[in-house]
Amino acid sequence: MNNKKIVVIGGVAAGTSAAAKARRCDEDTEILIFERGRHISYATCGLPYYISGVIAHEDRLIFNTPETFKTKYNIEVKLQHEVGEILPERKEIHVIELETGQQRRYPYDKLILATGARPFVPRIEGIQLRHIHVLRTVEDAVNIRNCIETRHPRHAVVVGGGLIGLEMVEALLAQKLHVTLVEKLDQLLPSFDWEIAHTAETHLKEKGVDVLCSNGVKTFKGDESGVKRVVTESGEEIDADLVILSIGIRPNVQLAEAAGIQLGPTRTIAANRRMETSVEDIYAVGDCAESRHMLTDEPVWAPLGSVANKHGRVAGENVTGRTAEFKGVLGTCIAKVCDLAVARTGLNEKEVRERGDEVAISYVHPADHTHCYPGSAAVTIKTIADAKDGRLLGAQLIGSRGIDKRVDVMATAIYGGMTVGDLFHVDLAYAPPFSPAKDPVLVAGVVTENELKGDLNTILPLELKQRMDIKDGHIVLDVRTLEEFAAGHLEGAMHIHVDELRTCIDAADKSVRKLKKGKGIIVYCQTGIRSYRACRILMNRGFQNVRNFTGGLACWKYGVTRPETKEVNKYAVV
Repeated sequence: MNNKKIVVIGGVAAGTSAAAKARRCDEDTEILIFERGRHISYATCGLPYYISGVIAHEDRLIFNTPETFKTKYNIEVKLQHEVGEILPERKEIHVIELETGQQRRYPYDKLILATGARPFVPRIEGIQLRHIHVLRTVEDAVNIRNCIETRHPRHAVVVGGGLIGLEMVEALLAQKLHVTLVEKLDQLLPSFDWEIAHTAETHLKEKGVDVLCSNGVKTFKGDESGVKRVVTESGEEIDADLVILSIGIRPNVQLAEAAGIQLGPTRTIAANRRMETSVEDIYAVGDCAESRHMLTDEPVWAPLGSVANKHGRVAGENVTGRTAEFKGVLGTCIAKVCDLAVARTGLNEKEVRERGDEVAISYVHPADHTHCYPGSAAVTIKTIADAKDGRLLGAQLIGSRGIDKRVDVMATAIYGGMTVGDLFHVDLAYAPPFSPAKDPVLVAGVVTENELKGDLNTILPLELKQRMDIKDGHIVLDVRTLEEFAAGHLEGAMHIHVDELRTCIDAADKSVRKLKKGKGIIVYCQTGIRSYRACRILMNRGFQNVRNFTGGLACWKYGVTRPETKEVNKYAVV
Protein backbone atom coordinates (compact mmCIF):
# COMPACT_ATOMS: atom_id res chain seq x y z
CA MET A 1 0.00 0.00 0.00
CA ASN A 2 1.16 3.56 -0.70
CA ASN A 3 0.09 6.77 0.99
CA LYS A 4 -0.38 8.90 -2.11
CA LYS A 5 -3.53 10.98 -2.41
CA ILE A 6 -5.23 12.08 -5.63
CA VAL A 7 -7.88 14.75 -5.11
CA VAL A 8 -10.43 15.71 -7.80
CA ILE A 9 -12.41 18.94 -7.52
CA GLY A 10 -15.66 18.49 -9.43
CA GLY A 11 -17.51 15.53 -10.82
CA VAL A 12 -19.83 15.02 -13.81
CA ALA A 13 -18.02 13.93 -17.00
CA ALA A 14 -14.44 15.18 -16.55
CA GLY A 15 -13.95 14.61 -12.85
CA THR A 16 -15.43 11.12 -12.68
CA SER A 17 -13.62 10.08 -15.86
CA ALA A 18 -10.31 11.22 -14.38
CA ALA A 19 -10.90 9.49 -11.08
CA ALA A 20 -12.05 6.23 -12.66
CA LYS A 21 -9.06 6.09 -15.01
CA ALA A 22 -6.68 6.82 -12.14
CA ARG A 23 -8.14 3.93 -10.20
CA ARG A 24 -7.85 1.55 -13.16
CA CYS A 25 -4.18 2.49 -13.39
CA ASP A 26 -3.45 2.37 -9.66
CA GLU A 27 -5.34 0.19 -7.23
CA ASP A 28 -3.68 1.48 -4.08
CA THR A 29 -3.64 5.29 -4.21
CA GLU A 30 -6.33 7.07 -2.19
CA ILE A 31 -8.68 8.99 -4.52
CA LEU A 32 -11.16 11.57 -3.28
CA ILE A 33 -13.73 13.64 -5.22
CA PHE A 34 -15.26 16.87 -3.90
CA GLU A 35 -18.42 18.06 -5.64
CA ARG A 36 -20.38 21.13 -4.55
CA GLY A 37 -23.63 19.90 -6.16
CA ARG A 38 -26.08 17.17 -5.23
CA HIS A 39 -25.05 14.73 -7.99
CA ILE A 40 -21.70 13.27 -8.89
CA SER A 41 -22.36 12.05 -12.43
CA TYR A 42 -25.27 12.87 -14.72
CA ALA A 43 -26.16 13.37 -18.39
CA THR A 44 -25.94 17.13 -18.87
CA CYS A 45 -26.70 16.79 -22.57
CA GLY A 46 -29.81 14.77 -21.76
CA LEU A 47 -31.47 17.54 -19.76
CA PRO A 48 -33.55 18.99 -22.65
CA TYR A 49 -34.94 15.53 -23.35
CA TYR A 50 -36.03 15.14 -19.75
CA ILE A 51 -37.84 18.48 -20.02
CA SER A 52 -39.55 17.36 -23.24
CA GLY A 53 -40.67 14.09 -21.65
CA VAL A 54 -38.64 11.86 -23.97
CA ILE A 55 -36.66 10.84 -20.88
CA ALA A 56 -39.48 10.03 -18.51
CA HIS A 57 -37.80 9.95 -15.12
CA GLU A 58 -35.14 12.04 -13.42
CA ASP A 59 -33.20 8.97 -12.28
CA ARG A 60 -32.49 8.07 -15.92
CA LEU A 61 -30.19 11.11 -16.04
CA ILE A 62 -28.02 9.83 -13.19
CA PHE A 63 -25.04 7.69 -14.20
CA ASN A 64 -23.46 7.12 -10.79
CA THR A 65 -24.16 7.86 -7.16
CA PRO A 66 -21.47 8.15 -4.47
CA GLU A 67 -22.41 4.64 -3.38
CA THR A 68 -22.11 3.06 -6.83
CA PHE A 69 -18.88 4.94 -7.49
CA LYS A 70 -17.45 3.67 -4.23
CA THR A 71 -18.47 0.09 -5.09
CA LYS A 72 -17.09 0.22 -8.63
CA TYR A 73 -13.86 2.10 -8.01
CA ASN A 74 -13.23 2.36 -4.28
CA ILE A 75 -13.29 6.13 -4.62
CA GLU A 76 -14.82 8.32 -1.91
CA VAL A 77 -17.18 11.04 -3.15
CA LYS A 78 -18.14 13.98 -0.97
CA LEU A 79 -21.20 15.82 -2.32
CA GLN A 80 -22.12 19.37 -1.32
CA HIS A 81 -18.53 20.06 -0.40
CA GLU A 82 -17.14 23.27 -1.86
CA VAL A 83 -13.42 23.84 -2.24
CA GLY A 84 -12.82 27.45 -1.24
CA GLU A 85 -9.05 27.63 -1.67
CA ILE A 86 -6.09 25.78 -3.12
CA LEU A 87 -2.77 26.11 -1.31
CA PRO A 88 -0.20 24.83 -3.83
CA GLU A 89 2.82 25.60 -1.66
CA ARG A 90 1.42 23.32 1.06
CA LYS A 91 -0.33 20.95 -1.37
CA GLU A 92 -3.61 21.34 0.50
CA ILE A 93 -7.16 22.40 -0.29
CA HIS A 94 -9.59 24.20 1.99
CA VAL A 95 -13.05 22.59 1.93
CA ILE A 96 -16.42 23.79 3.24
CA GLU A 97 -19.21 21.29 3.91
CA LEU A 98 -22.21 23.27 2.65
CA GLU A 99 -24.89 21.64 4.81
CA THR A 100 -23.10 22.14 8.13
CA GLY A 101 -20.64 24.93 7.40
CA GLN A 102 -17.83 22.77 8.77
CA GLN A 103 -14.41 23.58 7.31
CA ARG A 104 -11.23 21.55 7.05
CA ARG A 105 -8.13 21.07 4.97
CA TYR A 106 -7.20 18.04 2.89
CA PRO A 107 -3.72 17.23 1.57
CA TYR A 108 -3.03 16.03 -1.94
CA ASP A 109 -0.14 14.69 -3.96
CA LYS A 110 -1.89 15.23 -7.30
CA LEU A 111 -4.82 17.59 -7.79
CA ILE A 112 -7.26 17.56 -10.73
CA LEU A 113 -9.48 20.59 -11.35
CA ALA A 114 -12.80 19.70 -12.95
CA THR A 115 -14.70 22.78 -11.81
CA GLY A 116 -16.74 23.02 -15.00
CA ALA A 117 -18.70 26.07 -16.11
CA ARG A 118 -21.77 28.04 -15.12
CA PRO A 119 -24.59 29.59 -17.16
CA PHE A 120 -24.12 33.20 -18.15
CA VAL A 121 -26.85 35.39 -16.63
CA PRO A 122 -26.75 38.95 -18.00
CA ARG A 123 -27.64 42.05 -16.02
CA ILE A 124 -31.05 42.76 -17.52
CA GLU A 125 -33.90 44.57 -15.79
CA GLY A 126 -36.34 42.00 -14.42
CA ILE A 127 -33.92 39.08 -14.59
CA GLN A 128 -34.78 38.19 -10.99
CA LEU A 129 -38.44 37.45 -11.80
CA ARG A 130 -39.74 33.96 -11.12
CA HIS A 131 -39.93 31.40 -13.93
CA ILE A 132 -36.84 32.70 -15.69
CA HIS A 133 -34.59 29.65 -15.79
CA VAL A 134 -31.13 28.55 -16.81
CA LEU A 135 -30.29 24.94 -17.68
CA ARG A 136 -27.09 23.38 -16.41
CA THR A 137 -27.89 20.86 -13.68
CA VAL A 138 -30.43 18.14 -12.96
CA GLU A 139 -32.06 20.50 -10.46
CA ASP A 140 -32.46 23.11 -13.21
CA ALA A 141 -34.18 20.56 -15.47
CA VAL A 142 -36.47 19.35 -12.68
CA ASN A 143 -37.48 22.94 -11.87
CA ILE A 144 -38.34 23.69 -15.50
CA ARG A 145 -40.35 20.50 -15.95
CA ASN A 146 -42.17 21.05 -12.65
CA CYS A 147 -43.01 24.58 -13.77
CA ILE A 148 -44.50 23.23 -17.01
CA GLU A 149 -46.48 20.47 -15.29
CA THR A 150 -47.83 22.57 -12.41
CA ARG A 151 -48.27 26.07 -13.84
CA HIS A 152 -49.18 25.05 -17.41
CA PRO A 153 -47.49 28.01 -19.14
CA ARG A 154 -48.65 28.80 -22.66
CA HIS A 155 -45.95 31.11 -24.02
CA ALA A 156 -42.24 30.39 -23.68
CA VAL A 157 -39.30 32.50 -24.78
CA VAL A 158 -35.88 30.96 -25.33
CA VAL A 159 -33.09 33.53 -25.25
CA GLY A 160 -30.09 32.36 -27.25
CA GLY A 161 -29.97 30.42 -30.50
CA GLY A 162 -27.01 28.10 -29.93
CA LEU A 163 -27.16 24.31 -29.80
CA ILE A 164 -28.74 24.10 -26.34
CA GLY A 165 -31.17 26.90 -27.17
CA LEU A 166 -32.44 25.01 -30.22
CA GLU A 167 -32.72 21.78 -28.26
CA MET A 168 -34.77 23.64 -25.66
CA VAL A 169 -37.05 25.03 -28.37
CA GLU A 170 -37.78 21.46 -29.44
CA ALA A 171 -38.35 20.38 -25.83
CA LEU A 172 -40.88 23.17 -25.23
CA LEU A 173 -42.66 22.46 -28.51
CA ALA A 174 -43.04 18.86 -27.34
CA GLN A 175 -44.74 20.21 -24.23
CA LYS A 176 -47.25 22.08 -26.46
CA LEU A 177 -46.01 25.60 -25.69
CA HIS A 178 -45.90 28.43 -28.17
CA VAL A 179 -42.21 29.28 -28.45
CA THR A 180 -40.38 32.46 -29.42
CA LEU A 181 -36.64 32.25 -29.98
CA VAL A 182 -34.67 35.48 -29.48
CA GLU A 183 -31.08 35.72 -30.75
CA LYS A 184 -28.95 38.85 -30.52
CA LEU A 185 -26.74 37.89 -33.48
CA ASP A 186 -27.92 37.98 -37.09
CA GLN A 187 -28.18 34.18 -37.29
CA LEU A 188 -28.86 31.12 -35.17
CA LEU A 189 -26.09 28.60 -34.48
CA PRO A 190 -23.19 31.08 -34.35
CA SER A 191 -20.50 28.43 -34.92
CA PHE A 192 -22.11 27.41 -38.22
CA ASP A 193 -22.04 29.25 -41.53
CA TRP A 194 -25.06 31.37 -42.33
CA GLU A 195 -26.67 29.23 -45.01
CA ILE A 196 -26.72 26.11 -42.82
CA ALA A 197 -28.09 28.10 -39.89
CA HIS A 198 -30.73 29.64 -42.16
CA THR A 199 -31.99 26.16 -43.10
CA ALA A 200 -32.42 25.34 -39.41
CA GLU A 201 -34.19 28.66 -38.85
CA THR A 202 -36.59 28.00 -41.73
CA HIS A 203 -37.40 24.57 -40.29
CA LEU A 204 -38.19 26.05 -36.87
CA LYS A 205 -40.50 28.61 -38.46
CA GLU A 206 -42.29 25.79 -40.27
CA LYS A 207 -42.83 24.23 -36.83
CA GLY A 208 -44.54 27.39 -35.63
CA VAL A 209 -41.62 28.98 -33.77
CA ASP A 210 -41.30 32.76 -33.89
CA VAL A 211 -37.62 33.44 -34.57
CA LEU A 212 -36.21 36.89 -33.88
CA CYS A 213 -32.57 37.36 -34.92
CA SER A 214 -30.55 40.57 -34.58
CA ASN A 215 -32.67 41.29 -31.53
CA GLY A 216 -31.53 41.00 -27.92
CA VAL A 217 -33.55 41.26 -24.73
CA LYS A 218 -33.89 44.69 -23.13
CA THR A 219 -36.24 44.02 -20.22
CA PHE A 220 -38.27 41.30 -18.52
CA LYS A 221 -41.65 42.44 -17.23
CA GLY A 222 -43.84 40.74 -14.64
CA ASP A 223 -45.13 40.80 -11.10
CA GLU A 224 -44.83 38.80 -7.89
CA SER A 225 -46.26 35.73 -9.65
CA GLY A 226 -43.47 35.71 -12.23
CA VAL A 227 -42.42 36.87 -15.67
CA LYS A 228 -45.17 38.02 -18.05
CA ARG A 229 -43.47 39.64 -21.04
CA VAL A 230 -40.10 39.96 -22.72
CA VAL A 231 -39.22 43.33 -24.25
CA THR A 232 -36.66 43.16 -27.05
CA GLU A 233 -34.08 45.79 -27.98
CA SER A 234 -36.23 46.72 -30.97
CA GLY A 235 -39.14 47.48 -28.63
CA GLU A 236 -41.24 44.39 -29.40
CA GLU A 237 -43.12 42.93 -26.43
CA ILE A 238 -43.55 39.15 -26.34
CA ASP A 239 -45.92 37.26 -24.05
CA ALA A 240 -43.93 34.93 -21.83
CA ASP A 241 -44.89 33.00 -18.74
CA LEU A 242 -41.74 30.87 -19.00
CA VAL A 243 -38.25 32.01 -20.08
CA ILE A 244 -35.18 29.89 -20.72
CA LEU A 245 -31.84 31.69 -20.74
CA SER A 246 -29.48 29.92 -23.11
CA ILE A 247 -26.99 32.70 -23.76
CA GLY A 248 -23.91 30.61 -23.09
CA ILE A 249 -21.68 29.51 -20.24
CA ARG A 250 -18.58 30.82 -18.50
CA PRO A 251 -15.76 28.62 -17.15
CA ASN A 252 -15.36 28.34 -13.39
CA VAL A 253 -11.75 29.45 -13.08
CA GLN A 254 -11.81 31.72 -10.03
CA LEU A 255 -10.47 29.00 -7.74
CA ALA A 256 -7.57 28.27 -10.09
CA GLU A 257 -6.80 31.92 -10.71
CA ALA A 258 -6.68 32.67 -6.99
CA ALA A 259 -4.15 29.85 -6.61
CA GLY A 260 -1.86 31.44 -9.18
CA ILE A 261 -2.66 28.97 -11.95
CA GLN A 262 -2.22 30.49 -15.40
CA LEU A 263 -5.23 31.10 -17.65
CA GLY A 264 -4.99 30.87 -21.42
CA PRO A 265 -6.17 33.31 -24.09
CA THR A 266 -9.63 31.70 -23.96
CA ARG A 267 -9.85 32.69 -20.27
CA THR A 268 -9.96 29.03 -19.33
CA ILE A 269 -7.20 27.20 -17.46
CA ALA A 270 -4.13 26.81 -19.66
CA ALA A 271 -3.19 23.14 -19.91
CA ASN A 272 -0.65 21.25 -21.98
CA ARG A 273 -1.37 18.01 -23.83
CA ARG A 274 -0.92 16.06 -20.59
CA MET A 275 -3.58 18.33 -19.04
CA GLU A 276 -0.96 19.78 -16.68
CA THR A 277 -1.40 23.38 -15.56
CA SER A 278 1.29 25.96 -14.86
CA VAL A 279 1.49 24.74 -11.25
CA GLU A 280 3.26 21.47 -10.60
CA ASP A 281 1.07 18.46 -9.76
CA ILE A 282 -2.15 20.30 -10.62
CA TYR A 283 -4.15 19.27 -13.69
CA ALA A 284 -7.24 20.79 -15.33
CA VAL A 285 -9.93 18.96 -17.29
CA GLY A 286 -13.38 19.54 -18.77
CA ASP A 287 -15.24 22.79 -19.24
CA CYS A 288 -12.80 24.79 -17.10
CA ALA A 289 -9.79 23.84 -19.24
CA GLU A 290 -8.63 24.82 -22.69
CA SER A 291 -7.85 22.46 -25.57
CA ARG A 292 -5.86 22.89 -28.77
CA HIS A 293 -7.39 22.82 -32.23
CA MET A 294 -5.99 20.02 -34.36
CA LEU A 295 -5.90 22.11 -37.53
CA THR A 296 -4.58 25.41 -36.20
CA ASP A 297 -2.74 24.26 -33.05
CA GLU A 298 -4.26 27.29 -31.34
CA PRO A 299 -5.85 27.18 -27.87
CA VAL A 300 -9.64 26.86 -28.00
CA TRP A 301 -12.45 26.29 -25.54
CA ALA A 302 -14.56 23.22 -26.31
CA PRO A 303 -17.08 22.73 -23.48
CA LEU A 304 -18.52 19.40 -24.63
CA GLY A 305 -19.11 16.17 -22.72
CA SER A 306 -17.11 14.18 -25.26
CA VAL A 307 -14.08 16.43 -24.78
CA ALA A 308 -14.47 16.40 -20.99
CA ASN A 309 -14.34 12.61 -20.93
CA LYS A 310 -11.14 12.57 -22.98
CA HIS A 311 -9.54 15.26 -20.81
CA GLY A 312 -10.37 13.23 -17.71
CA ARG A 313 -9.02 9.98 -19.09
CA VAL A 314 -5.70 11.60 -20.05
CA ALA A 315 -5.25 13.36 -16.70
CA GLY A 316 -6.32 10.28 -14.77
CA GLU A 317 -3.59 8.26 -16.44
CA ASN A 318 -0.90 10.90 -15.95
CA VAL A 319 -1.51 11.45 -12.23
CA THR A 320 -0.59 7.80 -11.66
CA GLY A 321 2.80 8.21 -13.32
CA ARG A 322 1.95 7.02 -16.79
CA THR A 323 2.23 9.13 -19.95
CA ALA A 324 -0.79 10.09 -22.04
CA GLU A 325 -1.58 13.06 -24.28
CA PHE A 326 -4.76 14.75 -25.42
CA LYS A 327 -4.35 15.34 -29.14
CA GLY A 328 -6.89 18.16 -29.49
CA VAL A 329 -10.32 18.96 -30.86
CA LEU A 330 -11.97 19.73 -34.19
CA GLY A 331 -15.09 21.40 -32.80
CA THR A 332 -17.21 18.44 -33.86
CA CYS A 333 -20.78 18.78 -32.63
CA ILE A 334 -24.32 17.77 -33.51
CA ALA A 335 -27.81 18.76 -32.37
CA LYS A 336 -31.34 17.60 -33.03
CA VAL A 337 -33.57 20.43 -34.24
CA CYS A 338 -37.10 18.98 -34.40
CA ASP A 339 -37.11 16.80 -37.55
CA LEU A 340 -33.57 17.75 -38.57
CA ALA A 341 -30.07 17.18 -37.29
CA VAL A 342 -27.37 19.80 -37.76
CA ALA A 343 -23.67 19.02 -37.35
CA ARG A 344 -20.21 20.39 -38.05
CA THR A 345 -16.53 19.51 -37.74
CA GLY A 346 -13.29 21.33 -38.42
CA LEU A 347 -13.18 24.99 -39.42
CA ASN A 348 -16.12 26.96 -40.77
CA GLU A 349 -15.82 29.25 -43.80
CA LYS A 350 -15.38 32.40 -41.73
CA GLU A 351 -12.59 30.87 -39.68
CA VAL A 352 -10.74 29.68 -42.76
CA ARG A 353 -11.02 33.00 -44.57
CA GLU A 354 -9.87 34.91 -41.48
CA ARG A 355 -6.71 32.81 -41.58
CA GLY A 356 -6.15 33.96 -45.16
CA ASP A 357 -6.18 30.44 -46.60
CA GLU A 358 -7.23 29.79 -50.19
CA VAL A 359 -10.27 27.54 -50.01
CA ALA A 360 -12.47 25.42 -52.22
CA ILE A 361 -16.07 25.23 -51.05
CA SER A 362 -18.86 23.04 -52.35
CA TYR A 363 -22.46 22.19 -51.47
CA VAL A 364 -24.19 18.93 -52.27
CA HIS A 365 -27.69 17.62 -51.49
CA PRO A 366 -27.63 13.86 -52.14
CA ALA A 367 -30.14 11.39 -50.72
CA ASP A 368 -29.38 9.72 -47.41
CA HIS A 369 -30.12 6.30 -48.93
CA THR A 370 -31.02 4.77 -52.26
CA HIS A 371 -34.15 6.21 -53.89
CA CYS A 372 -35.54 2.75 -54.63
CA TYR A 373 -35.85 2.11 -50.89
CA PRO A 374 -38.75 4.11 -49.39
CA GLY A 375 -38.24 7.20 -47.30
CA SER A 376 -35.07 8.71 -48.69
CA ALA A 377 -34.40 12.37 -47.87
CA ALA A 378 -31.79 14.93 -48.83
CA VAL A 379 -28.60 15.47 -46.86
CA THR A 380 -26.98 18.88 -47.28
CA ILE A 381 -23.19 18.92 -46.92
CA LYS A 382 -20.97 21.98 -47.11
CA THR A 383 -17.35 20.96 -47.66
CA ILE A 384 -14.37 23.24 -47.07
CA ALA A 385 -10.95 22.27 -48.40
CA ASP A 386 -7.52 23.83 -48.81
CA ALA A 387 -7.35 25.02 -52.42
CA LYS A 388 -3.61 24.34 -52.62
CA ASP A 389 -3.37 20.72 -51.53
CA GLY A 390 -7.01 19.58 -51.30
CA ARG A 391 -6.77 18.83 -47.59
CA LEU A 392 -10.18 18.65 -45.92
CA LEU A 393 -10.57 21.53 -43.46
CA GLY A 394 -14.22 21.44 -42.44
CA ALA A 395 -17.71 20.18 -43.10
CA GLN A 396 -21.22 21.19 -42.08
CA LEU A 397 -24.28 19.02 -42.52
CA ILE A 398 -28.03 19.27 -42.08
CA GLY A 399 -30.76 16.76 -42.83
CA SER A 400 -33.27 14.38 -41.32
CA ARG A 401 -31.27 11.14 -41.23
CA GLY A 402 -27.71 9.89 -41.34
CA ILE A 403 -26.13 13.17 -40.31
CA ASP A 404 -24.36 11.67 -37.32
CA LYS A 405 -22.45 9.00 -39.21
CA ARG A 406 -21.47 11.36 -42.03
CA VAL A 407 -20.10 14.07 -39.75
CA ASP A 408 -18.12 11.38 -37.93
CA VAL A 409 -16.59 10.21 -41.21
CA MET A 410 -15.66 13.80 -42.03
CA ALA A 411 -14.12 14.29 -38.57
CA THR A 412 -12.12 11.09 -38.97
CA ALA A 413 -10.92 12.24 -42.39
CA ILE A 414 -9.76 15.61 -41.03
CA TYR A 415 -8.00 13.88 -38.13
CA GLY A 416 -6.21 11.65 -40.62
CA GLY A 417 -5.10 14.58 -42.80
CA MET A 418 -7.06 13.29 -45.78
CA THR A 419 -7.82 15.25 -48.92
CA VAL A 420 -11.25 15.60 -50.47
CA GLY A 421 -10.02 13.28 -53.20
CA ASP A 422 -9.30 10.64 -50.57
CA LEU A 423 -12.96 10.66 -49.51
CA PHE A 424 -13.96 8.94 -52.74
CA HIS A 425 -11.73 5.98 -51.88
CA VAL A 426 -12.99 5.40 -48.35
CA ASP A 427 -14.70 2.00 -48.34
CA LEU A 428 -18.01 2.90 -46.68
CA ALA A 429 -20.85 0.48 -46.03
CA TYR A 430 -23.57 0.30 -48.66
CA ALA A 431 -27.06 -1.19 -48.68
CA PRO A 432 -30.25 0.50 -49.97
CA PRO A 433 -31.80 1.15 -46.51
CA PHE A 434 -28.66 2.95 -45.31
CA SER A 435 -26.87 4.68 -48.16
CA PRO A 436 -26.73 5.20 -51.91
CA ALA A 437 -23.95 3.37 -53.75
CA LYS A 438 -22.13 6.72 -53.73
CA ASP A 439 -22.54 7.86 -50.15
CA PRO A 440 -23.13 11.60 -49.57
CA VAL A 441 -19.60 11.83 -48.13
CA LEU A 442 -18.16 10.47 -51.38
CA VAL A 443 -20.30 12.87 -53.41
CA ALA A 444 -19.06 15.80 -51.33
CA GLY A 445 -15.47 14.73 -51.91
CA VAL A 446 -15.89 14.23 -55.65
CA VAL A 447 -17.61 17.57 -56.22
CA THR A 448 -14.95 19.48 -54.29
CA GLU A 449 -12.15 17.60 -56.05
CA ASN A 450 -13.71 18.44 -59.44
CA GLU A 451 -13.29 22.10 -58.58
CA LEU A 452 -9.69 21.64 -57.50
CA LYS A 453 -8.87 19.72 -60.71
CA GLY A 454 -10.37 22.44 -62.88
CA ASP A 455 -13.22 20.27 -64.16
CA LEU A 456 -15.60 22.70 -62.53
CA ASN A 457 -15.44 26.38 -61.65
CA THR A 458 -17.94 27.22 -58.94
CA ILE A 459 -19.60 30.30 -57.55
CA LEU A 460 -20.97 30.65 -54.03
CA PRO A 461 -24.41 32.07 -53.19
CA LEU A 462 -23.21 35.41 -51.83
CA GLU A 463 -20.97 36.15 -54.83
CA LEU A 464 -23.79 35.27 -57.22
CA LYS A 465 -26.13 37.61 -55.35
CA GLN A 466 -23.57 40.42 -55.55
CA ARG A 467 -23.05 39.90 -59.29
CA MET A 468 -26.80 39.89 -59.90
CA ASP A 469 -27.20 43.09 -57.88
CA ILE A 470 -24.66 45.01 -59.96
CA LYS A 471 -25.69 43.36 -63.27
CA ASP A 472 -22.10 42.80 -64.31
CA GLY A 473 -22.82 41.19 -67.68
CA HIS A 474 -22.74 37.51 -66.73
CA ILE A 475 -25.55 35.38 -68.10
CA VAL A 476 -27.37 33.30 -65.51
CA LEU A 477 -28.59 30.06 -67.08
CA ASP A 478 -31.29 27.86 -65.55
CA VAL A 479 -31.02 24.28 -66.84
CA ARG A 480 -33.96 22.76 -64.97
CA THR A 481 -37.23 21.75 -66.59
CA LEU A 482 -39.54 24.43 -67.95
CA GLU A 483 -42.05 23.62 -65.18
CA GLU A 484 -39.43 24.15 -62.50
CA PHE A 485 -38.34 27.39 -64.14
CA ALA A 486 -41.91 28.63 -64.23
CA ALA A 487 -42.41 27.79 -60.54
CA GLY A 488 -39.62 30.19 -59.58
CA HIS A 489 -36.20 31.15 -60.90
CA LEU A 490 -33.42 33.64 -60.33
CA GLU A 491 -34.29 37.11 -61.52
CA GLY A 492 -33.08 37.75 -65.07
CA ALA A 493 -32.14 34.13 -65.74
CA MET A 494 -32.54 32.54 -69.16
CA HIS A 495 -33.69 28.96 -69.56
CA ILE A 496 -32.36 26.01 -71.55
CA HIS A 497 -33.07 22.53 -70.23
CA VAL A 498 -29.85 20.55 -69.78
CA ASP A 499 -31.11 17.74 -72.00
CA GLU A 500 -31.70 20.25 -74.83
CA LEU A 501 -28.38 22.04 -74.46
CA ARG A 502 -26.42 20.02 -77.01
CA THR A 503 -29.18 20.41 -79.59
CA CYS A 504 -29.30 24.18 -79.02
CA ILE A 505 -25.53 24.43 -79.43
CA ASP A 506 -25.50 22.33 -82.58
CA ALA A 507 -28.31 24.43 -84.04
CA ALA A 508 -26.58 27.66 -82.98
CA ASP A 509 -29.99 29.09 -82.15
CA LYS A 510 -30.68 32.50 -80.65
CA SER A 511 -30.28 31.36 -77.04
CA VAL A 512 -26.81 30.00 -77.70
CA ARG A 513 -25.74 33.14 -79.52
CA LYS A 514 -26.80 35.17 -76.48
CA LEU A 515 -24.78 32.89 -74.22
CA LYS A 516 -21.63 33.81 -76.14
CA LYS A 517 -22.19 37.56 -75.76
CA GLY A 518 -21.96 37.73 -71.98
CA LYS A 519 -18.84 38.10 -69.84
CA GLY A 520 -19.38 34.56 -68.69
CA ILE A 521 -22.04 32.00 -67.90
CA ILE A 522 -23.28 31.07 -64.43
CA VAL A 523 -25.28 27.84 -64.56
CA TYR A 524 -27.66 26.60 -61.90
CA CYS A 525 -30.27 23.95 -61.20
CA GLN A 526 -31.95 22.83 -57.98
CA THR A 527 -29.00 21.05 -56.32
CA GLY A 528 -25.98 21.54 -58.58
CA ILE A 529 -25.98 18.13 -60.31
CA ARG A 530 -27.69 19.02 -63.58
CA SER A 531 -25.87 22.34 -63.73
CA TYR A 532 -22.54 20.50 -63.38
CA ARG A 533 -23.49 18.35 -66.35
CA ALA A 534 -24.44 21.47 -68.30
CA CYS A 535 -21.14 23.15 -67.38
CA ARG A 536 -19.17 20.20 -68.71
CA ILE A 537 -21.15 20.29 -71.98
CA LEU A 538 -20.47 24.00 -72.40
CA MET A 539 -16.79 23.77 -71.45
CA ASN A 540 -16.23 20.81 -73.76
CA ARG A 541 -17.88 22.75 -76.59
CA GLY A 542 -15.48 25.66 -76.16
CA PHE A 543 -17.46 28.10 -74.04
CA GLN A 544 -15.25 30.22 -71.78
CA ASN A 545 -15.69 31.41 -68.18
CA VAL A 546 -18.40 28.91 -67.26
CA ARG A 547 -19.19 28.59 -63.56
CA ASN A 548 -21.50 26.30 -61.64
CA PHE A 549 -23.65 27.67 -58.81
CA THR A 550 -22.62 25.07 -56.23
CA GLY A 551 -25.53 23.58 -54.34
CA GLY A 552 -28.10 25.21 -56.64
CA LEU A 553 -31.33 26.81 -55.53
CA ALA A 554 -31.35 24.60 -52.44
CA CYS A 555 -28.61 26.95 -51.14
CA TRP A 556 -30.24 30.17 -52.35
CA LYS A 557 -31.75 32.22 -49.51
CA TYR A 558 -32.50 35.48 -51.34
CA GLY A 559 -35.83 34.80 -53.05
CA VAL A 560 -36.85 33.87 -56.61
CA THR A 561 -38.97 35.32 -59.41
CA ARG A 562 -42.26 33.66 -60.34
CA PRO A 563 -43.20 34.97 -63.80
CA GLU A 564 -46.37 34.90 -65.79
CA THR A 565 -46.62 31.89 -68.11
CA LYS A 566 -46.10 34.07 -71.20
CA GLU A 567 -42.72 35.15 -69.84
CA VAL A 568 -41.38 31.66 -69.24
CA ASN A 569 -39.53 31.29 -72.55
CA LYS A 570 -37.79 34.67 -72.33
CA TYR A 571 -34.12 35.05 -71.57
CA ALA A 572 -32.20 37.93 -70.09
CA VAL A 573 -28.61 39.03 -69.48
CA VAL A 574 -27.87 40.26 -65.92
